[in-house]
Amino acid sequence: MESDKHYFIEGLFIIGVSIAAAFAFVWLANAGHRDDVLYRIHFTESVSGLSLGDPVKYRGVDVGTVKSMGIDTDDPRRVQVDVKLHKDAPVKTDTRATLRARSPRLHRSAAPSRRCSINCPRSPTSCRR
Repeated sequence: MESDKHYFIEGLFIIGVSIAAAFAFVWLANAGHRDDVLYRIHFTESVSGLSLGDPVKYRGVDVGTVKSMGIDTDDPRRVQVDVKLHKDAPVKTDTRATLRARSPRLHRSAAPSRRCSINCPRSPTSCRR
C-alpha cells in the first residue's frame, strides 16, 4: 500500500516537472522576439513573389520578417505589408522600404522571387539612433 502511494507521488512529480519544462521551453523560445517592432508599409507596386515569413534586410543583413500582406482597405490601389523588425533596426522617419528581386535560384518559378529591404536616403550614420 505504501509503495502505491510512493509511485503516485513520484508520478505527480514527473508530470509537474514535465509541465514546468514545457512552459520554460516556450518562454525561452519566445524571449528573443518580445522587443521586435511591427511596422506597416504601403506599396503601390506589385508585391508578387514576396511571401509571409520572408526576411527583411538592411544593407544585406536580416533585420526582421514579413508578417502579413493584404489589400489596403482605405485605398485598394495599395498593398499593405506588415513587417516585424528587431528593435535595434535603424528605422527613422526618412527610412524607405523597397522591393528587390532575390538572387537567382537553381529552380525556376512562375513569379520572380522578391525581398523587402529598408534603406536610408542619406549616409549610414544618419540612420543611427
